[in-house]
Amino acid sequence: MPPELKNNKVYIWRICFDRFYDRLSEIKRMLSVEEIKRAERFYFEKDRKRFIVHRGFLKKLLSGYLNILPADVKFEYEKLGKPFIDKNPPIFFNSSHSNNIGLFAVSGAAPVGVDVECIRSLTDIKLLTKRFFAPEECRLIFSLPEEKRLKNFFVIWTLKEAYLKATGEGLTGLKEVSVGFDEYKNPIVFYKKNRLQALKWSVKSFALENNYYGAAVIKADEVKTVFLNGDFSERL
Repeated sequence: MPPELKNNKVYIWRICFDRFYDRLSEIKRMLSVEEIKRAERFYFEKDRKRFIVHRGFLKKLLSGYLNILPADVKFEYEKLGKPFIDKNPPIFFNSSHSNNIGLFAVSGAAPVGVDVECIRSLTDIKLLTKRFFAPEECRLIFSLPEEKRLKNFFVIWTLKEAYLKATGEGLTGLKEVSVGFDEYKNPIVFYKKNRLQALKWSVKSFALENNYYGAAVIKADEVKTVFLNGDFSERL
């Protein structure tokens, strides 16, 4: 069973997709017909595999809280596509993936968003920054030495996306979210010039192995983030 949901905690599970590729036939039994069709629409085999493991682990994780079989977990969707489960008391969750890493956040406290990105070279960081970042973020990025720009681009990106995933607004609001740092290099996130931490949001940025960065944002104050390694621990 997953740990008990508490109002002062958000749990973040991390998985490596390739650890489970030898169990794809078992994991697919958790998916609906529509989910399997969605997996089959991916052009590349690696993307099909990652979708199957990603969706299978999410359903496995949530099934422990719902006390039902993973195959019986049914999602509803908000207007812009964010999945949710109609349950009282509510269970808040979100997930993200990049390359071989998947992150899954679950909380009983409030809506949560999570994002993970592999730091990788960008052909035109200046163009992307001007397109998606607020002016103050652009100034921050290009005030840094060139060797630090890429890392900080992804640190800022993950925080922005995690917030927008928590609210369900989608990436159209990227420029309305801005990220800065205090004197201790802790991130400060603003939405339309309002500081999220002052509005009792909790913000967490973190480094993962092999050049990955992640972020979690939750609409609750003083929430502790607990990191766990995910697994399909019981037989599927």
